[in-house]
Amino acid sequence: MNKETQRLTKLSNEVQEEMDRHLVDLPPVVDVNTRTIPKLDESIADYIRTDLTPRWSDLDANQHVNSAKYIDLILESMPISILESHELSNMTLEYKRECGRDNVLKSLTHVLNGGEGRRVTF
Repeated sequence: MNKETQRLTKLSNEVQEEMDRHLVDLPPVVDVNTRTIPKLDESIADYIRTDLTPRWSDLDANQHVNSAKYIDLILESMPISILESHELSNMTLEYKRECGRDNVLKSLTHVLNGGEGRRVTF
């Protein structure tokens, strides 16, 4: 990662050759999901929580929220009734931009009643 631009950069050939010796040449465990996630807005949300702020322990070395911590923030924002009546079976996260310690997050929850039962969208 380029520390000035905070963007990923290509590895030099020398570094790549060194890394290749330690990597196993296997296909990825999970294929890339190319479907787009429909935007959930306040007009269709069943629950809205606007006071989510990252804790110090949520931050990585670059002072951004660690990607795994987003799951904790999502689960914390869910109403207890949803947590008690639903079971998490899968989750797809789409990262739009970085989140730092001074950011305040908004969580939107929408319950869908479909053929497979009730689903919750965040």
